[in-house]
Amino acid sequence: TPTPSASPSPSPTPTFSCPPGQVGFILTLTTDNYPRETRWVLKQGNRWSTATRIATTLYGSYTNWQTTYIETQCIEENEVFYFQILDKERDGICCDYGSGTYSLALNGQEPFHTGGVFGYKERTRFN
Repeated sequence: TPTPSASPSPSPTPTFSCPPGQVGFILTLTTDNYPRETRWVLKQGNRWSTATRIATTLYGSYTNWQTTYIETQCIEENEVFYFQILDKERDGICCDYGSGTYSLALNGQEPFHTGGVFGYKERTRFN
């Protein structure tokens, strides 16, 4: 009989190079069954309302359901950022219509935030 094997370990956070003074931001997003309903925004600044948008997607950008996408962006070190994920149908990306999840990490580190259960939007502040 075959020997049982251990469950696979989670994939390590990807790494990539950024210019001096910047660090890599990594979004790992697994879509639910309705990926076109998901979008996100990354902003830099002390307040969401006045922060500068530095990366974004639009509704319809993701087309494959239950698929993992990895988005990367070089961002300034030691600055304040906001990440906001939105779901057009206001049911988040988990768990009524698939097992969508997302995580946020900085280059080479473990994720500092994970999510998926939210209504219309979820916002995370980090630096």
